Amino acid sequence: MKTKITIATFISNSEKKNNDFDSLCELLKEKYDVDIYIYSDHKIDTDNINIVGKQTKYFRIIDLVENTKNKDILFVDNDITIDKNNILKFVDEVSKSDYALAWGIIRTSQQNNLVEKMIDIDKIISHYIIRPMSWKLKIGISLPGQVFMLNRNYYLDKLPKINTIYDDLEIGACVKEYNMPIKYTRYILGYEKPKTSFKNLLIQRKRWAQGLTQTIYMNKKSKVGKYVIIHGIIFNMMWIPTNLILLLLALKNIYLFLAIFILLGFWYSHFNFKKVLYAYIYILVFWIVYFIWLINMIKFLTMKEENVWKLKKNI
Repeated sequence: MKTKITIATFISNSEKKNNDFDSLCELLKEKYDVDIYIYSDHKIDTDNINIVGKQTKYFRIIDLVENTKNKDILFVDNDITIDKNNILKFVDEVSKSDYALAWGIIRTSQQNNLVEKMIDIDKIISHYIIRPMSWKLKIGISLPGQVFMLNRNYYLDKLPKINTIYDDLEIGACVKEYNMPIKYTRYILGYEKPKTSFKNLLIQRKRWAQGLTQTIYMNKKSKVGKYVIIHGIIFNMMWIPTNLILLLLALKNIYLFLAIFILLGFWYSHFNFKKVLYAYIYILVFWIVYFIWLINMIKFLTMKEENVWKLKKNI
């Protein structure tokens, strides 16, 4: 008898259904009894359970946790390129373990211009360095929201019903609050198309600042509130001590500065010689993106709380 799992995807705005998702479902059906849910903002032609209506992704996740009967739920965003074989290995490994939340690695699907190449470095730092390190230090609450698995039994009546745009962080905060078991793998599960311009990148980071502010407000009275703040600091403000140390080294000992700078470039590029040049450019330039994020964060935190929740999703 096949193990039962649920797989869900989310189609926003006028997106078309990703054919990779259908191929992944067929691959999973060879080993599992699969229930398929497609949440869409508009009607699509499908034989699967299609739930139409404009909601945040977070509310759609809650809906599925409450309504599916299967323990294991695989969430896959519609707008990424899926590594089907790695996801199958991921599901095989995770479904046999005791876990509440499981994830792998997401990379960028293209690096055609300088912005995309720097975003690629930023994602390497996030997925290979900051996120695994923060969870090992027991201060992590972040997961890559593009592809992940939940064990629904851990979340029934535990996810707060709020209209947040920061679904991944709210789930991570719930995991932290209830001390749930996690599983992190090194499988590359998919490839996300990066923002192609600084303008779109800054719009995205402004939205992230709004989402983090909402999560801070949501958890301000809970025991995980401090971890939400720590998340904001380590993911968005580490450039401050890093750049300060580099500047002091440059002023005091140019040779030590060069040695540290060179090592950082290799570390940030995951020791990929083809990417190391862009890692150096990232160190010199990308802090501007996080500086703009910080300005927006301060702006949202100084607003009245009810006004932060009223802001549109696509600010």
